[in-house]
Amino acid sequence: MNDQLYQLLGTLGFAIGGLGLYLLFKFWDTDKSKSISHHAAAGKQSYLLMAMTESISLAIFLVFTLHWMATKFSLPTIFNMCCVGIAVGFAMAAWIPVSGPRGRLHDFFAYTAALLFIPTLGVLASSPNITIVVRIVDALVLLILVGLFAYVKRSEQSRQSYLYWQLTYVLLFDFAILTTAYFG
Repeated sequence: MNDQLYQLLGTLGFAIGGLGLYLLFKFWDTDKSKSISHHAAAGKQSYLLMAMTESISLAIFLVFTLHWMATKFSLPTIFNMCCVGIAVGFAMAAWIPVSGPRGRLHDFFAYTAALLFIPTLGVLASSPNITIVVRIVDALVLLILVGLFAYVKRSEQSRQSYLYWQLTYVLLFDFAILTTAYFG
């Protein structure tokens, strides 16, 4: 496949994940103080919707990042390891409900995957094979993600709008990855 097809594949992967979120919030209750996982765990249908769309999206993410992006930009092995960690972590979190006896296991996988956004963007921001403008964008997004993560973990006030902070965190990561893919 050529570069444009891989870029479209990456966009498709993120769009499938976004579609799952859109459907989740359109057909089930949206409480901005709850996480995406808590929304998905509200019922069997919402749980299956998110588990399936996330699984598809994450499989595409792996093909896109490992098969194309890592090769295209000659990224180090740590990038591949982070991407695998993100995909495995979020896939496990998607299939292990946040509610119930395995809630802590779910949280472990979800938070580990979310934290791996930071070193992944660090690799992109420091890669000499990516244009300087895109590296600056990746570095800025990285700094924003660190700030968002710290704010949400430390601020009780952030809990009132936790869903919005979580969506912002994920969308910024997606933006940085796609910006690198299209303009790197």
